[in-house]
Amino acid sequence: MRHLTVTLCLTIAVLLGSMVESFALPECPGSYNETNWTNCEGIFTYASGDKYVGEFKYRKYHGQGTWTTLYGSKYVGEWKDFKYHGQGTYYTKSDGDKYVGGYKDGKKHDRPQLIGPSRTSAVQRARIKLRTMETRSLQHRKFAA
Repeated sequence: MRHLTVTLCLTIAVLLGSMVESFALPECPGSYNETNWTNCEGIFTYASGDKYVGEFKYRKYHGQGTWTTLYGSKYVGEWKDFKYHGQGTYYTKSDGDKYVGGYKDGKKHDRPQLIGPSRTSAVQRARIKLRTMETRSLQHRKFAA
């Protein structure tokens, strides 16, 4: 009886493990291409040194992804059509702050929570950085057009 229970548990674990693996998106084929980078995971590096690692849909950032600047700041979160959309976290390299909140269509959707060493003095900087990120998001959309 004990042997049967162990065998049954192992079988269920293997089935669940293979099911989780099947939901992962495939790797994007070759270099960035407007026609075949859809429903896949890939890496795109800009000439400026900025890099996006994440999911693509119809050649756009869409789903979960991480965008890192040449200077080390980064956004980790949800994307939709090259825009921040859903929950995300923006980390600043310069002062070690972290901004956690929701985004909709590339703009702050709710009041982001500032976490970090310069919380009280960084409110204005946070607004500037978020505006910069929104501007860059618009530039990325122009790139894809």
